[in-house]
Amino acid sequence: MINEPGNYVLTQDIGSGSASDCLTIAANNVHLNTARHGIGAIGTALIIRASHVLIDGGGSFRGGNGIEITAKGVVVDTVGAFSDNDLGCW
Repeated sequence: MINEPGNYVLTQDIGSGSASDCLTIAANNVHLNTARHGIGAIGTALIIRASHVLIDGGGSFRGGNGIEITAKGVVVDTVGAFSDNDLGCW
């Protein structure tokens, strides 16, 4: 869970390891640089519930629902989003 604004960089691939979602961004003004790493989950790989969020860095998000975005002002750039349900990014 990212619940503080700021810049974040993945230093390795991460996964939920269970039937849950993997990462939620709940703070406004977040920049997540995937640094070519991936996030995987059986549930949703990444949930974005905040505004003014930038996701980039050439990584990938794999999961039941890929990336779920429920806020305005979100930019997802130069990453892959893959879903078991053919949603990818929604």
